[in-house]
Amino acid sequence: MTHEISLVVQATVHAGPWMLITYLLIRRLSPVMLAFTHVVITGVALFHRTSQRRREARQILERHPFSQRQFGLQDHSAMPPR
Repeated sequence: MTHEISLVVQATVHAGPWMLITYLLIRRLSPVMLAFTHVVITGVALFHRTSQRRREARQILERHPFSQRQFGLQDHSAMPPR
């Protein structure tokens, strides 16, 4: 039960209060819906965390042009056309 509460709290922090409300409503229906809700809440939290990390990585690359060259991500828009 403690792990279940931890998952709900993490997902609520990441996905917003509407997920907690949905979770509490569906939890009263059936164990199958409870399991489905766990999957959805965890998926939303993971997606949110992944997209946030991608955004942070993109910002770091934009601030450091040397790292763009290092990873082969040069900006070809500044190059004259062939």
